[in-house]
Amino acid sequence: MRPSANIVITVAAALLAGCATTRPPVRPPVPLAEGFSLPAGRLDPALWWQERMNDPALAALVAAGLQDAPDLAAAIARVEAARARVRGARAAQAPDLALNGAITRSRTAPATLGIDPVPPGFLRDRTLFSTDLSASFDPDVFGRLRATARAARLRLDAADADARAVRLTLVTDIARNWVAVRAANAQLAVARDNLVAARELETLAAVRARAGLVPGIDAVRAASLAHEAQAALAPLTEARAARLAALTTLTGLPQDRVAAIVGDGPLPDFGPLPATAIPAALLVNRPDIIAASRRLAAADAETAAQVAARWPRFDITAVVGAASLAIGDLFGSAAGTASLGAGLTMPILDFGRNKARVAEQKALAAEAYANYRASVLSAVSDVETNLAAAVARADQQAAFAAQQAADGEAVTIATIQYRRGLADMLVVLDATRTSNRSRNQLVAAQAARLDAELALFRAIGTGLEAAVPAIADGGK
Repeated sequence: MRPSANIVITVAAALLAGCATTRPPVRPPVPLAEGFSLPAGRLDPALWWQERMNDPALAALVAAGLQDAPDLAAAIARVEAARARVRGARAAQAPDLALNGAITRSRTAPATLGIDPVPPGFLRDRTLFSTDLSASFDPDVFGRLRATARAARLRLDAADADARAVRLTLVTDIARNWVAVRAANAQLAVARDNLVAARELETLAAVRARAGLVPGIDAVRAASLAHEAQAALAPLTEARAARLAALTTLTGLPQDRVAAIVGDGPLPDFGPLPATAIPAALLVNRPDIIAASRRLAAADAETAAQVAARWPRFDITAVVGAASLAIGDLFGSAAGTASLGAGLTMPILDFGRNKARVAEQKALAAEAYANYRASVLSAVSDVETNLAAAVARADQQAAFAAQQAADGEAVTIATIQYRRGLADMLVVLDATRTSNRSRNQLVAAQAARLDAELALFRAIGTGLEAAVPAIADGGK
């Protein structure tokens, strides 16, 4: 009795140990600063996108980009491949059923039976007809198959997160190029206004020079300013065309269609940046962090599956069939056959192969954890940097707006004084050039602020579902 008891205890311990191996290890959390964001308010990324990026042209460009983007199509294909692996891992836990049929022609040598001579009626040649339905099942006592299936599901989640990251990048790139085109439109409008003002000043200087009220050099200087304003149009037109070409690549639409969608409208004015605070918990929604965390959990599950492979494998088989020398008798009651069996396979000596595979999986899990930590820390830095940039760009825009108002007033005053003979052309030209520069700086600051907001939106990595359709889960 005592040896039997010892065996039972040993097996029970092995069962418990095997089940324990299927549990992923507890990973320590990644330490973060108490607060890495601005202290006031909270940020709702979904609402932010809807309120501040709600533009029909942008929506149309995003929809076109998501329709036929090669990178996104490739990412979705990887999701489908991972989903197929999940189905395969689930199927591995189910019984295997097989329907078999055979016709066997054989000849028996009498000498093998010790019969000599051959008795009458002995069939040396015979044909055997057989069919059977067989089933085999692995009860997965130690959780190897369950761990493998869990790893497959986690790999699917990681692939889905990767697809979300590609989608987020695509949407952000489209939006940033849309902002750049609108910025070029605004700068072109400023340049055209500057050209009109320069030509008016050129006409005024020419009239006053012909009347002898000012020296002829004033007309030359005013003409130079007009040529300068004319020359500023070309690089802005080129920059706009380059951004339209980028949108053409991102959306797959013809460039003329993209230009028609974007239009000639100016940059939208979204008002001041809302007071925001981004809690660390929000970063867990970033696609790259989700993907890294799922790959970490999958690596742990794969380690558990490899450890479980050390333990015995059980196999239960059942066969129901029929066999007969005559096909007409194959389905008669006398032809029935059946069998039921159980098997056990236990590795005894593999010269360390499984141990090496376990060590490899543990190393891969450690690598996955390091990658996860790197993703979290990179996300914190990314959000901090872009949040600070968005705030700084908003402050810069406000400063340039005040400067542009003052510079515009200076041009008005200088022009009036020039008409009255109280100021010379150099004063007007200096005021005009300063005003032109500040107007361009204001547009550039507004575009830079919008670009920084989009970069922050991408850094947070959530709320995109409010802007674009979600990737279908396909019944995962």
